[in-house]
Amino acid sequence: MRIERIDHFVLTVASIERTIAFYSRVLGMAVDSLGPGGARKALRIGNQKINLHEGVNQAVDVKARHPTIGGGDFCLISKNPIDAVVAKLER
Repeated sequence: MRIERIDHFVLTVASIERTIAFYSRVLGMAVDSLGPGGARKALRIGNQKINLHEGVNQAVDVKARHPTIGGGDFCLISKNPIDAVVAKLER
């Protein structure tokens, strides 16, 4: 199995609006709108992206098993099929 790169990080936050205000104003990150109608938000710096999820009871298709405000997760890109990656991790 070979991991090629990090695709993105995810932060679960109490307020997307306040999070965007801080990271864009203080750290100069750009804001991206994602998905249908731009409903999902992400912060971008260079070619790196942080997806934002608000709260823990939301309509977004959250992948984390137990999302917690202040918690995070990340997505990796591999050239291997996902079944092979899962099998390796299970071993």
